[in-house]
Amino acid sequence: MKSVQYGVTPPVSEALPTQRELELNEALTDVLAQEGMIESEKNAQLRKTVLFELDMIINEFVYAVTAKLTNSEQLARNTAAKLFTYGSYRLGAHTDESDIDTLCVCPQHITQKMFFHSLPPILQKHQGVQELTTVTSAFVPVIKMIFHGIHIDLIYARLWQPTVPANLDLSDERTMQQIDESCTRTANGPRTATEILSLVPNVETFCMALKCIKLWAKRRAIYSNAIGYLGGVAWAILVARVCQLYPNGCPATIISRFFRIFFTWSWPSPVVLKYLVKGRDAWDSKSNKHHIMPILTPAYPAMCSTHNVSHSTQKILLAELNRASKIVDTIILGTGSWQDLFMEHDFFKLYKYYIRVSFCSSEQNAHMSWCGRMESRLRKLITSLEVMPQILIAHPLCNRVDETYDDLSNDEIQDVAFNDTTPNEFSRHLSNNGHDLDHDKSLSHNKFYITKYYIGLLPAHGNV
Repeated sequence: MKSVQYGVTPPVSEALPTQRELELNEALTDVLAQEGMIESEKNAQLRKTVLFELDMIINEFVYAVTAKLTNSEQLARNTAAKLFTYGSYRLGAHTDESDIDTLCVCPQHITQKMFFHSLPPILQKHQGVQELTTVTSAFVPVIKMIFHGIHIDLIYARLWQPTVPANLDLSDERTMQQIDESCTRTANGPRTATEILSLVPNVETFCMALKCIKLWAKRRAIYSNAIGYLGGVAWAILVARVCQLYPNGCPATIISRFFRIFFTWSWPSPVVLKYLVKGRDAWDSKSNKHHIMPILTPAYPAMCSTHNVSHSTQKILLAELNRASKIVDTIILGTGSWQDLFMEHDFFKLYKYYIRVSFCSSEQNAHMSWCGRMESRLRKLITSLEVMPQILIAHPLCNRVDETYDDLSNDEIQDVAFNDTTPNEFSRHLSNNGHDLDHDKSLSHNKFYITKYYIGLLPAHGNV
């Protein structure tokens, strides 16, 4: 009987896991559990409850708006929105601490302005909602909140129909033709996740392997699309591709091949999970020669999930893949352990020279908006630095440092914002530690938000 081929090439091996691989897989599962990468049953049930309640609140909002616009209670009761999840939760790679990326598809009369201006006050009144902020100036506007302890990122798309059918399928191209053109990018999140899961031979193996890669990438500080590394979608596509090449492998099998495959990959040849469909807005190599490490999404139109990768971040990614490949070799030989793979990065010990980029604000929504803008400017700064002949590598730390302070004096604001300090020197959280201020100081009596980014510089000849 002919086996099913997953992906654009035949599998490298269809062999079942060896006894040694099964032993390594058991050890890997134990380590992932110790690292908190396995979600508890209690938390899994809580997430389902949160999504159910969120769906109820949003559809009550849609009912109220529809009833007001149409003066018809019957029509309002037959009108609905629908929630779709994407990201790590949809891919099964989430943990107890993960957020839930959520898309709300609304009927045609629920405009973006209504969604982001009228819905948040309704959500805010719910007793389970905390720390709600609306960021409308971002490239993709989002409502952020904590709902019963679960972080939610809620985005919007508009369907040109009077109601959203309960069986709406975003994977159907006919559905996408009815999605507002300005919302195509937001609808691509759930579409991509669904496609990835449909293109792997064993979803359970894929999910466990992805959790491993996610933990490794975060520990090594290379998990960030915005700063120029790889984001969650890109890592998921890479894991899925290895699953296609070893369809009967266990998670340990996939991980043992993963690092060497992509360290030795012939970049910029793209990584794809299926044959590309040509068409308007679809990725092609001729018009995207500036993409040096292309990893393409499987949903049409194919998009490059790694367009932010620079020459510096590519060098760092390849160095980390090489390092991990060598560690996995020692694990297979029995001279190393999975814990070695997940060692924390040592960014602040790597270089003699660093650049710190800081920005601060006294208003949280404005600060969050500036975070998104700052990251795009940071990428331009990195590109400008790496073309200088005096610099070999401009290495950005993807883990930004966020700090919040209460009741600072004007002098302290200047000190916190502009002094050249390391993250550890301001690790204290003043709002929690009861900072003792003299009565004669001029206090701001407001929260003060500061975000810091760091770039390590490797000079070409010892000096910058």
